[in-house]
Amino acid sequence: MKSICLQMFKNATHSFDDVFTTVHPELIKEKQVIEEPETQAIKTKLPLEWLHKMLTQQQIKAQLILTQPNIEYIEKMIKIYDVDYLELEKALIWAVNEQQEFDRKEFQDMCKDIFYKKHGSIPPRLYSKEQKELEPEPKKKSNQSEQPKSKEEQLIEHFNSISHRELLEDLSASGRASMKEIDMLTSIMEEHGLPQPVMNVLVDYVLKRNQNKLSKNYIETIAAHWSREGITSAKQAMQIAKT
Repeated sequence: MKSICLQMFKNATHSFDDVFTTVHPELIKEKQVIEEPETQAIKTKLPLEWLHKMLTQQQIKAQLILTQPNIEYIEKMIKIYDVDYLELEKALIWAVNEQQEFDRKEFQDMCKDIFYKKHGSIPPRLYSKEQKELEPEPKKKSNQSEQPKSKEEQLIEHFNSISHRELLEDLSASGRASMKEIDMLTSIMEEHGLPQPVMNVLVDYVLKRNQNKLSKNYIETIAAHWSREGITSAKQAMQIAKT
């Protein structure tokens, strides 16, 4: 009888880890599934590890802030408002609220403040439009097999490499762009989910069609149309602008 009881006790006994594990295994698996893609799937040119470390030091949950949509938004804003990585740290921390949420409007406002403080009344470009045209372009190593690029290809490359702020600066004799226009274009671009190169084509198209005036209603109408059409590249935007 005693041996039977011992055997029953032995069969019913489990290890400490089996009974008193601090975190349920299902939660551990779930946590791994959530966290691993957050760090591996994000595509960006930003110094992601540095940003993660910087936010963690401020007791901010970096994985909640550094999501793919937020990273894409940050990349666009710092290019539009000429924010470098050191200034980005200040703007990013400022834009995180008490609920550990990334406030996009606060981030944009901070980027605008940085732009004003950096440039003040001095034009963002340190050269005039005439000087820029006279400057020789850096010579590239000739490649016999490389075909000369067409004007359309060169224009597409140009639209892919700049922001709408830089586009407006290039078209201004003073080298300056209206912050009111920059904000208006940025808002429309975000509202309709247009990539920066597409927005550049739209701005160039409207200026040529509307006597160098940026009409908000006109721009919004075209932006909404291009968004519905699924325009995602400068080349597509240029093609639909011709129709």
